[in-house]
Amino acid sequence: MWSPNGERIGFTRDTHKTAFDIFTIKPDGTDLKQLTFSAGNDAHCAWSPDGKQILFSSSRLGFRDEAPLYDGSPQPYAELFIMNADGSNQHTISDDKWEEGTPAWEPQPSQLQSKATLQSNNQ
Repeated sequence: MWSPNGERIGFTRDTHKTAFDIFTIKPDGTDLKQLTFSAGNDAHCAWSPDGKQILFSSSRLGFRDEAPLYDGSPQPYAELFIMNADGSNQHTISDDKWEEGTPAWEPQPSQLQSKATLQSNNQ
C-alpha cells in the first residue's frame, strides 16, 4: 500500500515463520522499517489520507471467549488497530468476536463533491 505522498510503501511480511508483521520501505528499496513486533499476525495495512497513521488488523488479542461459537468466519480473532506512521502509539479500535480484516480509509469528500452528490441524489 503506497503512502499518500508516495514516499513509503506499507506491506506485511512473514517474520518468524509463525507471525506476520507490518513494514514500510522507500520505493527505491532502501530504509526498511519494521513497525509491528507482536506475537500475533499483523496485516492488511491502510494509510490514513494524510499519511500520519496506519490502520491494520491484528490477531494479537488472541481468540475470544466466543471462539467455541465459531460461525464460519475465516479468522474469528482479528481486531482493528491503529498506529502512527512510524509504528508508535499502537492501540486497538475494535474488540468483538468477529474478524475485522482488510480495513480501508475513505477520505471525506470536499464541499464541492458533497454538493454534487446532493444535487445528483435530488434529481
